[in-house]
Amino acid sequence: MPLPSSRISLNKNENAAIRSGLDRILNEFASVRTTSRRVPDLLDTSLKDKLQPRSFTPEHYDLILCLRNGLAAVAHHNRSKHRVNVIECAILAFALRVARRFNKAQASTKLDKKLEIHRKRAKRRAIAAAGHAAYKGAAELWVRTSRWIRFNLLPLPTKRGYRYHKPRKFYGQQFRTMVVYAQAVIAERCTEALAVGELERLVKLVIREILRRRHPDVTVRELVADEQRAKGFLFEVMKKKRDLALKFEFMSPDQQ
Repeated sequence: MPLPSSRISLNKNENAAIRSGLDRILNEFASVRTTSRRVPDLLDTSLKDKLQPRSFTPEHYDLILCLRNGLAAVAHHNRSKHRVNVIECAILAFALRVARRFNKAQASTKLDKKLEIHRKRAKRRAIAAAGHAAYKGAAELWVRTSRWIRFNLLPLPTKRGYRYHKPRKFYGQQFRTMVVYAQAVIAERCTEALAVGELERLVKLVIREILRRRHPDVTVRELVADEQRAKGFLFEVMKKKRDLALKFEFMSPDQQ
């Protein structure tokens, strides 16, 4: 049973952004068919793939091609209207993400919200018309296809280079430094040490609070650069979040 559709309106810029993503996917399909640049499903035996299974459904290639041709046919119009079902709307949103990430397409965030509104509308109609089980089956097939496309067609994260991983390494280094400061201050001011897992959990909570501006006069960068200030700040915050076995000289008057 075909899924019901809803009507969506796209202007010329939105059409171009989504179409560039669809073009990128179709071009990658063509390159894979003409060259063996990557072994399909190379990591199928990995744990990650077992948790997130991927497989290609040929019908989705026809949908992508149909959507691309439909958008290209009205590319010269200032505004065009299209009827899409829930899977086709998900494909449009996927193509927009591909266009932003790999083609550097400039598209307003309003387009994401528009696609999401129409996807939810089409989802409600699909469940009402075909039932929840039929919708879940169709949605799961597309999710597996999108994972297959990301792995087999689009550049893998390992090829993004050092600049992509640099921020992650920087934040990881900050976290490890804060953990060392926390271990030191616990050893100085408490009679019992905390487990490493519990200490890391507390440090993550403290960093999260700083990033959420709950301590407006403090930044993680400043604490990392000033060990004594970091120790004092971490101690005061962790003392409020967990009962610590404090040494006598660090107890408050009511605790003494």
